[in-house]
Amino acid sequence: MDNIGTLELAWSQGYNGGQVYYVDSDVLCYQCGRNIKMVAEDGVETVFAFKGRGIGPITVHKINKHIAIAEQCLNPKIYIYSYPTFREHVVIEDAAQLEYQKLVFSSSEYMAGLSGLPDFELILWNYEKGIKLSSVKVGSSLPTSFSFNPCNWREICLTTSDSITVWITEQSHDKYVMQPQNVRIPVADPNCVEDDEKDHDRAPTRASTRMTRYTVELPKTAVAGLVGDNTTYLEHIEDTTVRCSPVSQAWTPSGDIYIGCDGGQLIKVNDEVFKARVIYYPPQRAETPHSRASSAVEPSSRKTTLTDIQPVADDVGNLILQGCLTTLTLHRKGLYAAGEDGILRLIDIKGKEFRILEHCNIGEDVTSLSFSPNYTHLVLGTSTGSLHMYQPGVPDSLKLLKRSHFGDFVGIGCLAQASDCIISAREDGEIQGWSYDKGLLMSSLSVKTPVVSLSCSPILQI
Repeated sequence: MDNIGTLELAWSQGYNGGQVYYVDSDVLCYQCGRNIKMVAEDGVETVFAFKGRGIGPITVHKINKHIAIAEQCLNPKIYIYSYPTFREHVVIEDAAQLEYQKLVFSSSEYMAGLSGLPDFELILWNYEKGIKLSSVKVGSSLPTSFSFNPCNWREICLTTSDSITVWITEQSHDKYVMQPQNVRIPVADPNCVEDDEKDHDRAPTRASTRMTRYTVELPKTAVAGLVGDNTTYLEHIEDTTVRCSPVSQAWTPSGDIYIGCDGGQLIKVNDEVFKARVIYYPPQRAETPHSRASSAVEPSSRKTTLTDIQPVADDVGNLILQGCLTTLTLHRKGLYAAGEDGILRLIDIKGKEFRILEHCNIGEDVTSLSFSPNYTHLVLGTSTGSLHMYQPGVPDSLKLLKRSHFGDFVGIGCLAQASDCIISAREDGEIQGWSYDKGLLMSSLSVKTPVVSLSCSPILQI
C-alpha cells in the first residue's frame, strides 16, 4: 500500500431516515454510513470521511457551525469539528465506557450526552473548553427524545416511553449538580377518570400520640424500605393505568414543553410547576357524527377531542391520529408535526381551541423535521431515504430535494468497460444505476420482489 499511496473517499450515498440538521444557512447534513453527508439546497453534495473508530450519534450546533461525532467503540471519544473547514475543534474523552446513545447542543457553549451500557448516564460538558461539568445516572430505559431548553441551557428534557424528566442544572462557583423534576404522565384514555395526584403515594396516616399532636404520613416506599431509583420502580409497578407514551418534544420560548405521544395525544408541560396536561386526544374510532357510541356519553363526562371542535372531515389531514406526532418542531406560526401517516400539519397553539391551520401530504413516513437558521425552509426526512423541502405557509411549495431509497445492499457490479455505470441491488428489489465518477443516481427500477444476488455481464450491457 505504501507504493500506491492512500485511498481517498470519492463519494458516499444513502440516507436511513435519521435526524437531519442544518449546519449552514442553506446546507444540511446527516449521517451516511460512517461518513457525514452535506447537501446544499441547490443540490450540491459533499462528504466528510470520519477517521474515528466507528461512528455513533451525531449532532450539529447551527449557530456556531460545529458538528459533534461520537465514536462507536470501547472508551469512545467525541470529536467536534468546525464547518466548513472540518478543522478539529476539540476532542472529549473519558466520559462513556462503551457507547453514546444521543448527543445534543445547547444554544450556547454547552453539550449534553446520554451514555449507554454500562453507565446509563446523562453527562453535561462545556464543549468549548472540553470540560465535563456534571453527570448523573438516568436508568436503562431507551430515550425517545432529548433536548435543551433553547432559552436556558440549565434545563434539559429527557423522555422515554414511560417517563418525562426535566433535569435542572444547579451551580455553585465551579460545582455543578443536575436535579430531576419528574413529570407525571397523563392517562392515555380520555374517558378514564383519574384522581388528583396529591397523596396518591401515601399510606394511611399514623394517629397522633401523647408524645406529639401531629400525625405521621408514611409513603409506601418508606414502608417497603426502598430508597433511590427503587422508589420510582415501585410506583410504576403499582400504577396499572394506561398512560401516554412520549416520543417527541419541542420547547417554547417561555419554557413550556410540547410532547407528542405514540397514541396521538399532545401534551403540554408547564415549566413553572412541571405538571403535564393533555391538550389534544385523538378521536376514538366509534366517535362519528350521530353515532350511538358518541351520543351515549354525557358531554360533561367526555374529554375535548378534535371532533368536539370541528366536524369529522373526509380529509385525514385535518385529524391527528395514532403515530402522527413522531416528530415536532416549533415555528412562529405554530407547532409543526409529522409522523407515520406522511402528513405535515401545522397546529395552532396560540388560540384557545385546538386547530389544524395547514397540512401537506408528503406520502411517506416522516422521521425528521429541521428548520433552516432563518426559519424560511423546513426539511423533512423520511424512512424510505428521501429528503423534502417545504416553505412554511405555502402548502404547494413542497419539493423533492433528494431520493436515494433506503435498504440493505445485497449485490453490486460493473457493466462493460465502455460504461461508467455501476449497478447495485437492494434486498427489497430496488435496482439502481450509479455514475462511479460523481456518485449520481442515474436510474432505478423496482422488480417488486426480494433480491438475494446480482450478476453483471463483463461483455454486454446487462
